Amino acid sequence: MQRKLLVLAALMLGCGPDLPPIEYSSERVDIGATTARPCRGDLDWLDAHVSFVERKLNITGPDKVELYLFDSRDDLPCSLPVAGCYNSDGYIASLWPAVGHELVHSVARDVEFTSRFWSEGVAEAYSGAGNVRGDHAPLEPDHFHEQESSRVDYNNAGHLTRYIEREFGDEAVMAVARGANTQEALGLTTPQLIDEHRADEAFSIPARSPCDHDDLEQVEAGVWTGTEAFTCGDPDVSQFEWDGITLARRVTPVSYTHLTLPTTPYV
Repeated sequence: MQRKLLVLAALMLGCGPDLPPIEYSSERVDIGATTARPCRGDLDWLDAHVSFVERKLNITGPDKVELYLFDSRDDLPCSLPVAGCYNSDGYIASLWPAVGHELVHSVARDVEFTSRFWSEGVAEAYSGAGNVRGDHAPLEPDHFHEQESSRVDYNNAGHLTRYIEREFGDEAVMAVARGANTQEALGLTTPQLIDEHRADEAFSIPARSPCDHDDLEQVEAGVWTGTEAFTCGDPDVSQFEWDGITLARRVTPVSYTHLTLPTTPYV
């Protein structure tokens, strides 16, 4: 019997997801990757984003977040066809464009959200990316109580959460997300909140840091130039870029500077 139990235990241990080994670390994040190695700017951004989420939501995340980066959605050990997930075992498996969203889930792991609508809405709103209104169906009061992630309109949830943040502040966001009555937290009934949000002119809310680099010099119509010297170990140098995620919803708007360079020295 003991031998059978040992064999069964070994088989159970072998059923876990195939995760890459941890090879890179920043102050707050340990990383295993099937992708190219992260550069200094990527590691700095991860640490900054963890601190940003902690500060904005007034919570304390884990000392270290465990992150596994993948090249293909087909390789993700996630239960839904998504671009990333925060696993119940306490780690993130993700493509790079979804890391900001999943980091919010990891940092807010101990928050008791009243529904998946608010959990995903907060993750979308504080991911660092831009947010657009949902185009599947108008918001309804029942949506606030949705408990299935697959049934949440992430765009609507994220856009509404950004709207509440802008109009009422981070504390109000977390009060509502934890289950406070909107009348008490915001001074609006739920139907009034939906109407106010619907009447707002902002269809899209931009990324929190769309571009913090110096402008390039324009040399002629439609042509700009600049000279940069950099290595992967320099601050602000990133290996990863937004390459567009094809999901069952609209791609979140984002601004970025994109250089495609061969592997040679630059001066």
